[in-house]
Amino acid sequence: MGQEASTPDKAGRKQRGDGCCQAPVRAKRPSSRLEDVARNGIEQLADSQREVDAQCEALLPNNYSDEPSSGTAMASRTEETAIRRIRPERPQNPFTCGFSVAAGPSVEVCDIEPRKALVRWEYPQGAGLRKFHIDVVQLPAKCLTDGASARDAKQSSEVAFFEAGATESSFALPHGTLERNYGAYRVHVLAESGSEEKPYLSQPGVSMAFSTPAELPGMVSNLRLAKEPSENEIHIQWDLPCDDGGASVEMYEVTFHPPVAQTEEAAQSHEQADCELQLTGQANPKVSVAPNKLQVWHTPSLSLDFCGLPPGEGPYQINVRAKNATGLLGATASLWAATAVAAPAAPSQLKGRLL
Repeated sequence: MGQEASTPDKAGRKQRGDGCCQAPVRAKRPSSRLEDVARNGIEQLADSQREVDAQCEALLPNNYSDEPSSGTAMASRTEETAIRRIRPERPQNPFTCGFSVAAGPSVEVCDIEPRKALVRWEYPQGAGLRKFHIDVVQLPAKCLTDGASARDAKQSSEVAFFEAGATESSFALPHGTLERNYGAYRVHVLAESGSEEKPYLSQPGVSMAFSTPAELPGMVSNLRLAKEPSENEIHIQWDLPCDDGGASVEMYEVTFHPPVAQTEEAAQSHEQADCELQLTGQANPKVSVAPNKLQVWHTPSLSLDFCGLPPGEGPYQINVRAKNATGLLGATASLWAATAVAAPAAPSQLKGRLL
């Protein structure tokens, strides 16, 4: 059988003997340099986005979930609750004629601690009530005294977001939601009602502005003797505490205890009258000590010298506590020291005889 002849049609395509048209074979055009650069840029952008997503996932708490919780199990979580720092997606109220947004809950914040608080609210229980949204908002500090204006509300920043079940009326903000010795804060509570297909939010219920208290400062660090005690003096030094409790440390309380009595008669002879003195404006304060009295000093310095002590006496117990700007005293650091024994005096009434 001979080879079938092909004839070109009107479109220029070759027509086989059986009447079917054969499309012309086109050679693949080589990619230009501009296309290669664009393709590489898109791949690098995708790789960068994957790295950013991985970093964001690493920053989220282990028990963080994008899926909203429901029921009492969600509202009963306290210390184990994940602190949401990013606002979750929420329904939008329809802007239609005749639609009015429901009033929000009445909100109160109580049991305020340095890093957490308890939020309570009141809201009528309706058939369509689904859950509550709790937002923690940070305001300028002046709102505590002057009140929050519309301008201050624009300067506010959202700190954390939580959800509670429809049957709940309180929520314990987990430890770490609030900063210690900080404010002003406010809490907004919104009620979500409607159906799952068409949910809507109420107006926000707003609490009064509040602030958190400070914590106790930590123990002073490295309480030590500045140098060897002399016959009449003891010199001590210390360093700043590792934790100031949320307020700067401004003063140190130094307590000087007399030596521990060996007998009851000696204990009764000690005068236990406290003596509190304020030492201000001294770079290296030096105090005169009554050895048989319990005495207390307050100094902003990181050192103190005790003078007027009898030689070879002790050990004296010396306690130091940090005091922050809110007046809270930290834990006690203690040191025991005794004065040096004096050299024997020169002999008196020395007499001799010649042999």
